[in-house]
Amino acid sequence: MRTSFFFLSVSLLLSIGFCSCQLAGQAVVQPPADRIHLSQAGYSLGGTKKAVILDGKPGPFFVISVAGDTAFSGKIGPALLWESAAQWAATADFSEWNEAGEYRLSVPQVGDSELFSIQEDANLMVARSLIRSLYFQRSSQALTEEFAGEWARGAGHPDTEVITHPSASTSARPSGSTAAYPGGWYDAGDYGKYTGPTAFVTWSLLHLLELGPKWKALSLNIPESQNQVPDVLDEAMVGLQYLLSLQDTTGAVPHKLTALHHAQLVMPEGDQDARYLIGMSTASTLTFVAATAQASRILRAYEADFPGLADRCLSASTLAWQWCIAHPDLKFKNPSDVSTGEYKDEFLEDEWAWAALELWLTTGDKQYRQLDRLFQVVQGRIPFYGDASWKAMLSLALHRDRLTAAEQGQWREQCLWRSEKMKGQARFNAYQVPLGMKEEDFNWGSNAIHARMGLWYLMSNVFVPKADFTTEAESVGEYLLGKNPLDLCFITDLGSRFPLNIHHRPSRADGVALPVPGLMAGGPQDVVKLQDCEVYPSKYPALRYLDEWCSYSTNEVAINWNANAILLFAWLGE
Repeated sequence: MRTSFFFLSVSLLLSIGFCSCQLAGQAVVQPPADRIHLSQAGYSLGGTKKAVILDGKPGPFFVISVAGDTAFSGKIGPALLWESAAQWAATADFSEWNEAGEYRLSVPQVGDSELFSIQEDANLMVARSLIRSLYFQRSSQALTEEFAGEWARGAGHPDTEVITHPSASTSARPSGSTAAYPGGWYDAGDYGKYTGPTAFVTWSLLHLLELGPKWKALSLNIPESQNQVPDVLDEAMVGLQYLLSLQDTTGAVPHKLTALHHAQLVMPEGDQDARYLIGMSTASTLTFVAATAQASRILRAYEADFPGLADRCLSASTLAWQWCIAHPDLKFKNPSDVSTGEYKDEFLEDEWAWAALELWLTTGDKQYRQLDRLFQVVQGRIPFYGDASWKAMLSLALHRDRLTAAEQGQWREQCLWRSEKMKGQARFNAYQVPLGMKEEDFNWGSNAIHARMGLWYLMSNVFVPKADFTTEAESVGEYLLGKNPLDLCFITDLGSRFPLNIHHRPSRADGVALPVPGLMAGGPQDVVKLQDCEVYPSKYPALRYLDEWCSYSTNEVAINWNANAILLFAWLGE
């Protein structure tokens, strides 16, 4: 089935959107050849199980076992027109069927779907694939065949002589000085290492250790798997140790470590461009505060494995906090001689609230108990691109016993308002996702925004237990795994159709037919932001995606986008 997607990427995707007809006064895109869209990575026992039927008429559908028996039957729901995709689509809900196995969905007058599975831990397996992809993003380290298989490669970017750019200089680290900052993860499709995303990914992995015991037992098949430390913590240490190396004695943490310009299309070991510490920003330093404060809290239980590291993380976090107090609104902008990723952030109150919360949860110090600040950030808004407040909310949900009864009431009200608003938006499309009411909803990395909204549902379910919030979050997960207008699983090497030509230098330059596994493509994007390939397959935002190397607007990957999906499927897997 994977071979067929080579043809999909160059023919079918190019045809979606050019052929349309008029239906009820609306321009409607001719549906793809496969008119049954479902979760290609499978469904979990006991969870929501839905598929979307394009142009499906009212009538029955059947869940058929591999033996050809009818396991379940139901009725297709009413068709809805989603203007963001210009598709009429209806839902087939088979959530009541809870027997593990492989099945097809059969719809009279439409046809049969591909095989899909129902299994015990489908969400855990998706989360594992997303987490394991971080191993393939490791910098300064060779990936051996034992752990990387056909994606084995040499060690790139030792980062032993990194130059301090004038924009990153401090009294402790003068311009032009050199030092070693090895390790960490490549951020995206290029070879830069960015403080904010690294801190967020590190925090996300450590968050799993607070989420539940199954994540401590998860095997990732990485070089550290034979030690006595959870694999998730081993991978988090890749980011944490790198972050700690960045801080100088003033408390400052540079914005990024990159070359002056993006690398050529080469493997990591082939990139010989000089590397620089570049810039400072309050936003990236506050994410450092949040990650190291949280790490200190979690590493107390692993003192024997990492002696003194919990104390070091707390000292680093408080020192960085003090630097931020002295530089409360320093926004990063690329220097004139630098063209690598900027990660601009014009609103910093969300990062301040997140950093303060993690310090308070770790220390109990009242100076960091700034819940009113967090409430003001969260109040009246739905999670948007670049927002950090939802990360604070995830931590708060796991430590809600620290809140007073009155505060819990405040948070319940806010969670209910936001989740009900998102639910109201989701009811307008058969895919049941809250994005897509307006074109600009499909921002850069729209798949990560979808995941973030799914997480908000799940976090809300902690404060306001309502089964339908979990159902809404599961629909978001199904969207990312193939139940979407493109009929595409957005995570490489999962499902029968996934992106093959992601904007990711190792995947493009390694000579391997399939891309590095476990990476989530950014996803469809509104037309204003598209800036790379000459032709996109559709004018409709939910279809404005191209599985081509040139399409960094829609087909790049990023560790922080993966982290959103890691958290979503981990929470769904609990």
